[in-house]
Formats: sequence, C-alpha cells, structure tokens
Amino acid sequence: QQLNGFVGPYLGLGKALAADDLEGAKQAVEPLHQRLASLLPIVSESKAVEMWSKEKRDLSEIVARLQKANDLAALRSGFALLSEQMLSLERMFGLPTDAALYELHCPMAFEGRGASWIQSDDAVRNPYYGPSMLKCADKVEKL
Repeated sequence: QQLNGFVGPYLGLGKALAADDLEGAKQAVEPLHQRLASLLPIVSESKAVEMWSKEKRDLSEIVARLQKANDLAALRSGFALLSEQMLSLERMFGLPTDAALYELHCPMAFEGRGASWIQSDDAVRNPYYGPSMLKCADKVEKL
C-alpha cells in the first residue's frame, strides 16, 4: 500500500525525459515528493517493515535530489537512481498497478555504464537520450 501512487508519477517523469521536456519532468517530480510526504509510519517488528524503512529513506534522498535538479542532465541522473530504486521495490514488494510494466535497459547511457528504466509498454522511449537516441535499448522485458 505504501507504494501506491509512485508508479504513475514515475512513468510520467520517464515520458517527459524521453521527450526532452524539462518543465514536464520537473512537474512530474512534485507528485513523488507529495506521496513521500503523505506516507504514514509503520510500526512492526516485521523484516518487511525494516526493509521498507531503508527503501523509503533511499527513495526520499533520490526524490530530494530530483527536486533540486534544474536541467535535463541532472534530472536524467536522478531518474537513473530512481529507476534502480523502483526496480528494487518491484523485486522486493511488487509495484501496485493494474497496467503491465516493462524493464528496459540502455547500454550506452552515462558514458557506457548503462541504465535501466520502467515503462508501461514495450515501445522503447529512452529517457536518458530523449529524441537523439529514442530507440536505444538492449533489453525489453516484462516485469
């Protein structure tokens, strides 16, 4: 339940970056921040709660970084971290959505280090290069 409300804004941020839409990307960060701010603490000794607390801290740091970003390069760098975090959350807890989600990977992003991201379909729209290399991906896999 804590993850409800993160998938839509995340997907919107990816679409804005793929379109080189700086303003749209900046606007997509705010719902992520609002959702984080509205999370209620969970009190339990459960291992899942302990894991969630760590993931939530990491997510908060990434969203704070995204809020400070003022250009596409900084937003894309933060989005790469957010994508890894979202993929980690998907593997640990599953992401609450009725839509199909796909993991994609660009091997050329960030000077050949590569980066992954999540989309709601399998039509490659690379958020790390935008229109200059919109279709760059070496992996498209349904989650």
